[in-house]
Amino acid sequence: MATDGFEQSGGGGGSGAADLAGYAYRGDMCDAFDRSSVAARYSEESGDPTQYASQDPALASSYCSVTMKTSGDRYNRTYVSFTGMWHKKTDPEPEFAPRAQAYTDRSDDTSSYRTTQLGGLGDQAFLIVDKTRGGSTVRWMRLAVRDGWFEASLEWSNYASASSDSAAPGEPELRRMLTADMKSTLAALRKG
Repeated sequence: MATDGFEQSGGGGGSGAADLAGYAYRGDMCDAFDRSSVAARYSEESGDPTQYASQDPALASSYCSVTMKTSGDRYNRTYVSFTGMWHKKTDPEPEFAPRAQAYTDRSDDTSSYRTTQLGGLGDQAFLIVDKTRGGSTVRWMRLAVRDGWFEASLEWSNYASASSDSAAPGEPELRRMLTADMKSTLAALRKG
């Protein structure tokens, strides 16, 4: 079964117990979020990262966002965030691929979004990239993973003024960084 060219996997519907695939809820996501691959290129700004968490009988979520900077460039800021969602009542599988592909509808005269299905991460994984229209500069990247009824997303974005002299990483490097940090964070969440 496929939806708009993307493979579906797992069951649908909301019957039965939630399959959280062994991922333990963490309210302190900034402690669980491994950003060492990203930090190898950037340094983390001083001050506490932003985090919040919520628990509900139907859905629990936990979020961490960190501001990074390029050494010696005060005009460039990079933001990375990790979100975990534990679905307890409804299997997110039927909506997961359509939500990922929907980003392509955001493409316009200045932005070009592309969604690619990846293997080797959970039951389903998608890499969503926003590049400048007609160019190669990545402005935003999101790696989304579904494993059972658990969802995780890791986002990277970069904001630089005209005075910045730092080049953003290329897509292959960003993909490697996000994939490595996603894998290690998922492993940490499974350890609880």
